[in-house]
Amino acid sequence: QENVLAESRMMIPDCHKRLEATLAELEATLAELKESGEQGVEIGEAESAITEVETVFEQFEDQLTSQERRCVEVLASILIKYLP
Repeated sequence: QENVLAESRMMIPDCHKRLEATLAELEATLAELKESGEQGVEIGEAESAITEVETVFEQFEDQLTSQERRCVEVLASILIKYLP
Protein backbone atom coordinates (compact mmCIF):
# COMPACT_ATOMS: atom_id res chain seq x y z
CA GLN A 1 0.00 0.00 0.00
CA GLU A 2 2.85 2.36 0.78
CA ASN A 3 4.42 1.64 -2.61
CA VAL A 4 1.12 2.32 -4.37
CA LEU A 5 0.72 5.56 -2.45
CA ALA A 6 4.26 6.65 -3.28
CA GLU A 7 3.74 5.82 -6.95
CA SER A 8 0.45 7.70 -6.97
CA ARG A 9 2.14 10.78 -5.51
CA MET A 10 4.74 10.66 -8.27
CA MET A 11 2.02 10.43 -10.92
CA ILE A 12 0.07 13.44 -9.67
CA PRO A 13 2.23 16.15 -11.27
CA ASP A 14 2.23 14.27 -14.59
CA CYS A 15 -1.55 13.81 -14.52
CA HIS A 16 -2.08 17.44 -13.64
CA LYS A 17 0.11 18.53 -16.55
CA ARG A 18 -1.73 16.20 -18.94
CA LEU A 19 -5.11 17.48 -17.81
CA GLU A 20 -4.02 21.08 -18.30
CA ALA A 21 -2.50 20.26 -21.70
CA THR A 22 -5.66 18.50 -22.84
CA LEU A 23 -7.83 21.41 -21.77
CA ALA A 24 -5.51 23.87 -23.56
CA GLU A 25 -5.58 21.69 -26.69
CA LEU A 26 -9.39 21.61 -26.63
CA GLU A 27 -9.51 25.38 -26.23
CA ALA A 28 -7.09 25.88 -29.13
CA THR A 29 -9.00 23.52 -31.39
CA LEU A 30 -12.25 25.25 -30.52
CA ALA A 31 -10.73 28.65 -31.32
CA GLU A 32 -9.54 27.36 -34.71
CA LEU A 33 -12.98 25.98 -35.51
CA LYS A 34 -14.62 29.27 -34.60
CA GLU A 35 -12.16 31.24 -36.75
CA SER A 36 -12.90 29.00 -39.73
CA GLY A 37 -16.61 29.61 -39.29
CA GLU A 38 -17.48 26.07 -38.31
CA GLN A 39 -20.78 25.60 -36.58
CA GLY A 40 -22.48 22.71 -34.92
CA VAL A 41 -23.78 21.19 -31.74
CA GLU A 42 -20.33 19.85 -30.86
CA ILE A 43 -18.89 23.37 -30.67
CA GLY A 44 -21.51 24.43 -28.16
CA GLU A 45 -20.96 21.26 -26.19
CA ALA A 46 -17.20 21.84 -26.14
CA GLU A 47 -17.69 25.41 -24.90
CA SER A 48 -20.00 24.17 -22.16
CA ALA A 49 -17.56 21.44 -21.15
CA ILE A 50 -14.66 23.90 -20.95
CA THR A 51 -16.68 26.33 -18.84
CA GLU A 52 -17.87 23.56 -16.56
CA VAL A 53 -14.41 22.08 -16.06
CA GLU A 54 -12.87 25.47 -15.32
CA THR A 55 -15.64 26.24 -12.82
CA VAL A 56 -15.20 22.89 -11.08
CA PHE A 57 -11.42 23.36 -10.89
CA GLU A 58 -11.87 26.82 -9.36
CA GLN A 59 -14.41 25.57 -6.82
CA PHE A 60 -12.20 22.66 -5.79
CA GLU A 61 -9.16 24.88 -5.40
CA ASP A 62 -11.12 27.25 -3.19
CA GLN A 63 -12.71 24.59 -0.99
CA LEU A 64 -10.22 21.78 -0.60
CA THR A 65 -7.67 21.42 2.15
CA SER A 66 -4.24 20.21 1.09
CA GLN A 67 -5.06 16.64 2.17
CA GLU A 68 -8.36 16.67 0.29
CA ARG A 69 -6.63 18.11 -2.77
CA ARG A 70 -4.06 15.32 -2.63
CA CYS A 71 -6.82 12.70 -2.46
CA VAL A 72 -8.60 14.21 -5.45
CA GLU A 73 -5.35 14.25 -7.42
CA VAL A 74 -4.68 10.60 -6.60
CA LEU A 75 -8.19 9.60 -7.61
CA ALA A 76 -7.91 11.57 -10.85
CA SER A 77 -4.62 9.89 -11.69
CA ILE A 78 -6.10 6.45 -11.07
CA LEU A 79 -9.12 7.22 -13.25
CA ILE A 80 -6.93 8.52 -16.06
CA LYS A 81 -4.68 5.50 -15.89
CA TYR A 82 -7.37 2.86 -15.93
CA LEU A 83 -10.27 4.36 -17.89
CA PRO A 84 -10.21 4.38 -21.68
